[in-house]
Amino acid sequence: MKRSILPLLVIFSGNIIFAQERTISSVDFMAAVKEQSPRYRISSIDVDIAKEKIESASSVDDITLQASTKYYYSENYQQSGTNLTENSSGLRNSVSAEKRFSATGTEISAVFDQNIYTEHGVEDKDYYNPAVTLGISQPLLYNFLGSVDRFAKDDARMSYEISKLQQQLDDYETENYYSPLYADWGGYRQIVALSARHVANAETLYAQVRRKKNAGLVENDNVQEAYSSLLNYRRSRDNYTLQLAKIEAAIEQVVGAGYLPDTSHLSSRIKQI
Repeated sequence: MKRSILPLLVIFSGNIIFAQERTISSVDFMAAVKEQSPRYRISSIDVDIAKEKIESASSVDDITLQASTKYYYSENYQQSGTNLTENSSGLRNSVSAEKRFSATGTEISAVFDQNIYTEHGVEDKDYYNPAVTLGISQPLLYNFLGSVDRFAKDDARMSYEISKLQQQLDDYETENYYSPLYADWGGYRQIVALSARHVANAETLYAQVRRKKNAGLVENDNVQEAYSSLLNYRRSRDNYTLQLAKIEAAIEQVVGAGYLPDTSHLSSRIKQI
């Protein structure tokens, strides 16, 4: 019974380890790269900032609206004609709007003022004084025809286009690095598996040649040749295993451990070989 339990435990443990590994496609892998890559995130933030600067530069064309109201009360006790004014109270209201046209640098404004007040005395008198002011200004030197205003907007647009191009370049460089890395990941796993098979075959061949040598069927040179071939296969397997370990270390920095590449297309080709 003891002899049968141990293999079952080994097989069961192997199944648990295998179940924890999940296959990740190249599309999902590249999506994870873009999500985890600091360079990609920084370029995305730069694009967003450049877009905000366009809106900030375009604010020069906004309409500015201002409004204010003021209540006042004063005591003066002064003669006003035939009416002795004891005090006065009222409201001063003001509403103004300004608009600048960055295409020409022209700024227009409109102001509406009204003063509503009452003089309190022997007789109360109400007054209403409205006023409308229209204005226009045109720079004649540095911002003539809106050259400065347009420069700020054009500069923001160019910065936005440059940031988008930089993002595309970063995406291209990132994809050029990680896409071949994913392909190498699957390729080297298959190569390591093939190398292990070659080593196993070489070990079998070496054992057969040694038996034939002991039986006097082959010379010692044949044994040395088989052993040299075995060493070469082992060396290749170890080199491929080392390269695979480096690739998997880089992969784990992006998606973590516990993933396997999709090698279905490679497996079908290897079976044909």
